[in-house]
Amino acid sequence: MIRLDYSRPDAVFSLRALGASLQTPPARRAINAFATAAAFVILLWGTEVFRLTSANDRLESLEAHYDVVAIQRKETETLVARLGVLSLLQSEVAEVRLSGDSRVAEIVDVGNHLPATVFLESLQPAANGWRLAGHATSIDQVGKAVVSLEQMQGAGQPRLRQVHTDKGSTVEYELDIDREAAK
Repeated sequence: MIRLDYSRPDAVFSLRALGASLQTPPARRAINAFATAAAFVILLWGTEVFRLTSANDRLESLEAHYDVVAIQRKETETLVARLGVLSLLQSEVAEVRLSGDSRVAEIVDVGNHLPATVFLESLQPAANGWRLAGHATSIDQVGKAVVSLEQMQGAGQPRLRQVHTDKGSTVEYELDIDREAAK
């Protein structure tokens, strides 16, 4: 049982009594534990504030770098689109260059290698050569034309695409001739 002396309340709640109670070893251990915990919390709080400030600085730096990269990316996309247009233009220029003297020589060479009974109605440029269409007096004459076109200088193997006959004696044909190498 605990006994309290109620006759002297000032002595129990005075600063002197409080100071005397703090001088005891259990009170000192409690004060030291509280001070250590407070110092540890302040240290952790300071560390987290430093980390948060550092992360915010890195974020601002990355956002500024992202703006620069976005501008550079847009410029690169513009250059890639321009490069696509220029490469298309280059292929068109190469095709036009082929349509000069060398293309004319190819057309003349095709005409010179067709037999007299094989008529040419259409001569169209294809990806790597020519597409011929016309008619002949017989299937044998179309075969002679294919054999003759094989002898053409700088041409690949002619490929017969279609041959059909009408009710009369006319044979219609369509064939491709590839260029082996660009002239």
